Amino acid sequence: MIAPSGTWERALHDQWVSFTLTELEAWLWSNEKHTQFYPEELRRPEVVERNNREIRAALRVLERVLGTQTYLVADRFSVTDIIVGYTVSWAAEDGHLTDRPNLRGYFDRLLEREHCTLERA
Repeated sequence: MIAPSGTWERALHDQWVSFTLTELEAWLWSNEKHTQFYPEELRRPEVVERNNREIRAALRVLERVLGTQTYLVADRFSVTDIIVGYTVSWAAEDGHLTDRPNLRGYFDRLLEREHCTLERA
């Protein structure tokens, strides 16, 4: 479910996982802290607004790529989709996929897979 080290497919896996963790998940997590976890006096709505701009930028990239392929690596389901899919699920829960038909389709494909534990948002 993951390409061997040294292959182009493994490089794509590393690219998409790193991209998702740094350009999407980090901002989603920051929003969670500023809306739920931090004490009220430490929450900053302006940080959430800024984070949402970053989230939208990352989702635009994924939206564009998933408009031309079914999955992120070698156009087949892989570990990459498990990791990225979890984060896309989080973005969906937070309402960020409403205007992203390619990402919504990707998420729906993941939900249809046997043993998928993600929940429809």
